Amino acid sequence: MVFKQLLRVACVASLSVLAIAVVSAFPLFEEMALTANRLAHHPTNLPSQAHALLAWVQVYKMELTFGMFLTLGVLTFALFILDREFRAHLQYKLSTSIDQRRFMMTDPALLQKIRLSRIGFMIALVAIFILITVTYQSYRNQLIVQFFALGVFLFNISGTYFFGSLKRAGQMERLVNRLNLYHQNKDEAQEKLVQADKRLQRQTASLAYLASHLNKQTSSQLFYQALIKQSAETLSVARVSVWMYSADKQQLVCEALYELKTQAYTQGQVLVANDFPHYFDALKQARVVVADDVYQHSATQDFVVDYFPSQQIGALLDATIWHDDEMIGVICHEHVGPAREWTLDEQNYAGSLADLARLTVELHRRQKVETDLVEHQENFEDMLKTRTASIESNAKLFRFLVERAPVTILYMNAANEIIEMNPEAERITGYSRDYAIGRTYQSLFVPEGMTGEHEALSSDVFFGNKIQGQEMLIRRADGSTTELSISRSMELDAEGNPVIISIGQDISQQKALEASLIKAREAAESADRIKSMFVASMSHELRTPLNSIIGFLGVVLQGMSGELNVKQKDQLGRAYASSKHLLSLISDVIDISKIEAGFLETHQMTFDIKEVMHDVSHAVQHLVIERKLNLQIECPEGITLDSDRKRLYQVVLNVVSNALKYTEKGHVSVKVIPLPEQLEIVVADTGIGIDEAGLAKLFKPFERIDSRLKIKTLGTGLGLYLTHKILTLLLGGSITVNSKVEQGSTFTMRLPYQMPEVEAGKLVNILEGQ
Repeated sequence: MVFKQLLRVACVASLSVLAIAVVSAFPLFEEMALTANRLAHHPTNLPSQAHALLAWVQVYKMELTFGMFLTLGVLTFALFILDREFRAHLQYKLSTSIDQRRFMMTDPALLQKIRLSRIGFMIALVAIFILITVTYQSYRNQLIVQFFALGVFLFNISGTYFFGSLKRAGQMERLVNRLNLYHQNKDEAQEKLVQADKRLQRQTASLAYLASHLNKQTSSQLFYQALIKQSAETLSVARVSVWMYSADKQQLVCEALYELKTQAYTQGQVLVANDFPHYFDALKQARVVVADDVYQHSATQDFVVDYFPSQQIGALLDATIWHDDEMIGVICHEHVGPAREWTLDEQNYAGSLADLARLTVELHRRQKVETDLVEHQENFEDMLKTRTASIESNAKLFRFLVERAPVTILYMNAANEIIEMNPEAERITGYSRDYAIGRTYQSLFVPEGMTGEHEALSSDVFFGNKIQGQEMLIRRADGSTTELSISRSMELDAEGNPVIISIGQDISQQKALEASLIKAREAAESADRIKSMFVASMSHELRTPLNSIIGFLGVVLQGMSGELNVKQKDQLGRAYASSKHLLSLISDVIDISKIEAGFLETHQMTFDIKEVMHDVSHAVQHLVIERKLNLQIECPEGITLDSDRKRLYQVVLNVVSNALKYTEKGHVSVKVIPLPEQLEIVVADTGIGIDEAGLAKLFKPFERIDSRLKIKTLGTGLGLYLTHKILTLLLGGSITVNSKVEQGSTFTMRLPYQMPEVEAGKLVNILEGQ
């Protein structure tokens, strides 16, 4: 207390000296305040103010220096007092009489005082050093400066000493705190060991009691009840239960549940996996599910809404029961009250209970198996006799089937020697059974010049490969040959010896029939080509006079043969339109007939696709104007094809014309899209669309889609069929369509930049509707 009073007196004295120095400088501060605004507008006045401040420091240098020394003295004395107080606090901690419950790790107030004293000492030391450095030249007697320097040196040494002393005291305090924490942990650990030992004794006694009751005479239900009662009393748990999986693993059924408070047993509760997915998944992944706080554990989130609050459950410990690597049940411990930390020995005890439950399951299952074995052993001899009779009957039936089978069946050993053969094999080959048995397959059935093929077949079978439907020529007893479809494989007989089974079917008649069918097909195809050529020729002969009719009708309609009245123009106009339609039909028939006959010529050339699009646009312009539609064509510049320009123009014109005919309002768009290896042409419209039934017959000849525009729109049903054939057979391309009723259709055509050499294939004759 005396030191603290002296410290307060020293503080007052140092503050008084500083106050006298500040009051003496008041005129200077007043002048600086009055000229503050002038300094902002006249920066040249700053040096004069600085000189004034330095002059003031020079005048009061002794007072300022003594004030600083007095402040350093006060702060040094404060460090001395704090060092003594810190060490007294440390000695108190080291005393044996201290109460561990009131042990304070650190004193925040004391540490704050030490920190502030250190900062103040450093500031004062730096300030007096700067003051002496600025004013030492103004002293007449330099001994005073040396005296001041010595004082600074001494205060520096004393400050360094107290700083080091406080630092060492702080390090000592940290060591004392660690030592005290170690003793506390040691006491807690000893207490936990004592408690754990007591728990282990109770758990060991409980397990020994349960093991003594594990026998065949004790039913599973009674053992489960004894198990959960012992567990509840040993672990002091309010509720313990045993649950077993249903056969489909989708439910847990409660076999027994014990409540410690009421000492009552219940059973029959059911948990469904779909209602508690997180809980069931957790059971499959761990032997013991430990939930110290059921409201925080992920596995128990399915129960936090209703079950846990209603039962006031705070912690859960579940041990799963496994048998043959399969989980069959779980033992559940439910702690009523706040959260509870389950110790490791309690978790091991729960796992041991699960092992006992598994043992009782195994015991009763084994007992059931033994009982069933005794019951079945009595009937085993009767079953054996019945089975033997059945085998003999099946053997007779199998022999009957082999003898009556309409295919050849040979049994051979690994050396390809005949062991057995059926009557059909005797009939086909001409060899008797007695003659063939013992002879090799090669010596009997392999014709001259075919030894290699038969040896390769035998080698494949010998190495385990199964031969299915291999057509081979065999030699008959009379020297002739016949063709069989052979299936052969190697099996093991009852004694483990390899046996080759070869089954053959006579296909000589089938081959003869196939040859006759091939000749008939070739004759039919030849006749079909001749007919197609005839149709093409006749169509050409019809087109010649029809062109003359169309030409004369055009001359008459133009009035070159005289004026026509309205009725005559209408009738002649209809005749002219019908003639044009008939000419289009005949042209399509000619093209299709030439394709079918293989005589349609192609003219390959290099051309710009944009010119083709321009020609198509010009050709359908009358339809665009007539139907008041918008035709949009997007085609990039510089795309060239090496193909048949005329046929490509015909294809695109057919598709665009159809789109315009079946679009009542809106637009038709044509987009040319260059792909890496193909050119894509997409024709999209906003027309009436095509249903599923229409799409199925879209590219068939003489088929027109049923729609409300069918009567208004002329057509033969050959346009898209011809388009498809030209694209696929001549230009090497393809055409697909996507459509929605009343929304429109999109036709996508793709063809290569270089037309391939494609020959017209054998097509179906459209005139016969096949």
